[in-house]
Amino acid sequence: MKTWKLISAIISILIGAEILREGSVLYSFVSAFNEDTTYVTHGIMAGVLVLAGGIITLVARSTKKNVYNKIALACYILGLILCLMGPKGWENLLVYSAWPLICAVFASIDLFKNKGKTEEVEKDERPMLKYCKKCGTPLNFGAKFCSKCGSIQ
Repeated sequence: MKTWKLISAIISILIGAEILREGSVLYSFVSAFNEDTTYVTHGIMAGVLVLAGGIITLVARSTKKNVYNKIALACYILGLILCLMGPKGWENLLVYSAWPLICAVFASIDLFKNKGKTEEVEKDERPMLKYCKKCGTPLNFGAKFCSKCGSIQ
């Protein structure tokens, strides 16, 4: 699933950037003719959400916390809804809406697959605290002698 997350994150970032690029060009064109720009705004917001979903998916690769997957899923679903709301005059947006749908499906699968698993607590990399064999005083890490009684460890 890590490979899928990497690939989907990169493609999401690219598609989100393309939606933003097309949206800004279309917004300039539509506003120049004093027409309604609502559908273009929906598309631009969809581009931002798909881009954000890609970035969050990239972050989610390196952690076991499901909260990132939930946020990415929300971004993809909202991006999908906005893509479907704004196709008037922007037919490519319907094509782009397939990607957030695919990502939302895979993010849902990943969430349900990891639903019952508890998040693993990261273990401390330091060695366990040791005590003096003679007097029981806690020893400093790597100590060869007890600081209290001086016995060799």
